[in-house]
Amino acid sequence: MKKLKLLELLINDLRKSDRILLFGENSKIKLLSTTFSSQKKSYVVDIKLIVDEPELCEESFPDGLHHLVSRAFKFMGYDEKVIIISTLEVI
Repeated sequence: MKKLKLLELLINDLRKSDRILLFGENSKIKLLSTTFSSQKKSYVVDIKLIVDEPELCEESFPDGLHHLVSRAFKFMGYDEKVIIISTLEVI
């Protein structure tokens, strides 16, 4: 649980300027779960992007979100592959 909170903090706060540039001022990234797949030797991350300006996401979702999550994993010292399951919620 602590890893989820730390990863969410890294993405939403430390990468805030990137997040705002890609998805808008009121965007938020919520990590739903993270597990390690021993069969694929990779982390599987279920993540939700919450936005109020969906037109900003037309070009940057899901690739921009995947980039932010992958960079946060590397920042935390994980070298394993990351598989990302992403959803978009418009508020």
